[in-house]
Amino acid sequence: MTTHPHFVLRTPRSALRLLQALLVSALIAGGWWSVAATQAGVAWQAGRALLAARQYGAAAAALERTISDAPPGDGPGYSAAWAHLSLSEAYLARRDTTRAVAVLPEAGDNPALARAVALQRGLVALAAGDTATARHALDRAVVVPLTAGADAAVQRAALWHRGEARWRAGDPQALGDFRSLTQGTPPADSYTVAAWLRQAAALARDDPARAVYAVAAARAALLLRTPPGRPDLHLADLHLDEGLPSAVISDTLPRLEAALRGVAAVQGAGSAALDVYWGRTLVSLESWPQAAALLRRALAGDSTLADAHAYLGLCLERSGDPVGAEAEYRTAVRLAPARDLSRHLLARFLTAQRRFAEARLLLDAVLAADAMNPVVHLDLALWGQASGDYALAEREYTAAEQTQIGREQAGTAGVEEQALNTSLLLAQFYFVAGTVGHTCPPAVAPAQRAVARRSGAAEYDTLGWAQYLCGDAHSAATALAQAVAHDPLLPAAQYHLGVLLDAQGDPAARAHLTAARDFDPGGVWDRRALAVLASAQQP
Repeated sequence: MTTHPHFVLRTPRSALRLLQALLVSALIAGGWWSVAATQAGVAWQAGRALLAARQYGAAAAALERTISDAPPGDGPGYSAAWAHLSLSEAYLARRDTTRAVAVLPEAGDNPALARAVALQRGLVALAAGDTATARHALDRAVVVPLTAGADAAVQRAALWHRGEARWRAGDPQALGDFRSLTQGTPPADSYTVAAWLRQAAALARDDPARAVYAVAAARAALLLRTPPGRPDLHLADLHLDEGLPSAVISDTLPRLEAALRGVAAVQGAGSAALDVYWGRTLVSLESWPQAAALLRRALAGDSTLADAHAYLGLCLERSGDPVGAEAEYRTAVRLAPARDLSRHLLARFLTAQRRFAEARLLLDAVLAADAMNPVVHLDLALWGQASGDYALAEREYTAAEQTQIGREQAGTAGVEEQALNTSLLLAQFYFVAGTVGHTCPPAVAPAQRAVARRSGAAEYDTLGWAQYLCGDAHSAATALAQAVAHDPLLPAAQYHLGVLLDAQGDPAARAHLTAARDFDPGGVWDRRALAVLASAQQP
């Protein structure tokens, strides 16, 4: 018997068939996994599109389904980690900070993902009031100098939010963050515009020339402004916008420009006068720590400046120090007992503290000195509403409207006063007090006057809701549609239009009620819209 020099392994046919079956199964499984991963990627992008469209509840639901249905691991067009980050953003938009943290992924060795996760962790911590965690997370997310690439928007967002957190805490390092955002040739995004405005406010007192330049740069960037490259999570109430809101920019720019022009009138009055001038300007911009620092510096030079004490009291009140605020208000009243400013601010403070008797004495004194001041009438109206004296409140809201209209016709209304629509406030008051004993409040006529004076979303919303309550559904639908068109993010208008459409059996109601929930998570419009949606589902 001869032996072949090479051994040949002969496999039984059954084993070959098994091997072939396994290979085919593997190919099929691999194909299924690839298709499933591709589908998950499409679903993830759809969820991100809902997030960008501010449909936060729908985005959260879609992203939850995507992550649940996705195959293990990553695949074509899909990343489990980035999908979880998107879901965290949707939860944050709904103010669910617990779940927003719980679904954050581990970044591994991916630097771009690590920065994005750190930024999101910082935003969630800021939303929850955990400044220590937020500061640590944002420090890890910031890259200075900024680098180019796909995650540049994340780097700029992290730098902006760290700077803004520092600004609101009165930390002077905020200026460095804002400067970093505007160095070189920055993109004309929302962060650039906002950073220039913050620099202008910070520099106005001691370096007006650079402040003028910063305001001009902000206005130029505003003309070219582009979206920040990140979803808008509608976090204005938490001061977590991607840049400054448009309404704030449109208010801040002219205020700073006017202040920089008007400072010449006090240039020769001394350092303390300049500090008070810019402190008052920063108060009008709600930059409380920065204003307080200037006002304290003014008082260190001259402790008899009554207005400095009054404005400092307002800074302390808005910063959560009621004891310090009252002390400053009372010092201002003692130094200038006939000065309306200090008595007015102290009366508002006491009303908020529900110390009605003390507040009323001050308000009566201010009104006796200036009976044609609509702001004082409004303060008395708010006093009456807070104390339960609705008859007084109605009289004073009406008086405020009449005096303001008279001053407008005479051309004596100031800039701040012109921003008020007292007709709107009277109409809105009737929603609180005018429905006692009847369902149709007397709000239609003042709401019509409000729209005639200033046609904005709030005015159309108030008119439409008053018309609906009084049975004029056709006119109400027109007004409420105009309100939503003026401001799609106004939850009250979305809710009111949703209720009207729901009463008519229109399926479009659900979209508006859902929008009301998305734009007021955890708030009154969220709760009311949820109740309407729940009742619509019942048989």
